[in-house]
Amino acid sequence: MRVFDALGPVVVRRGLEASGHQWNNGFVSRACGELPPEALPIPTKTRRAGSFFGAWLGIPPAWVYALAELWDRDEARFRATAQEWLLANASGRADTAGECP
Repeated sequence: MRVFDALGPVVVRRGLEASGHQWNNGFVSRACGELPPEALPIPTKTRRAGSFFGAWLGIPPAWVYALAELWDRDEARFRATAQEWLLANASGRADTAGECP
């Protein structure tokens, strides 16, 4: 997946630590690491969430929404796809690739 390529293995692995389906506990927010609660977008401001997380992760807002939608629609399949990508792409890449700022 192009978006996983853009994020890199460290960020994808971190995102897979997600435990929920809200903006504060889903794949996208976990991929960003330990954000302070006050930095997270209020769930009712979904339009701003794409810009916020996109800027944090260095990807377009549309990709943020696509990730969130895929995660919400079928988490098990998303996890399997991410794991396959990690196995196929993580070897040989620096472990610091894709770090969030």
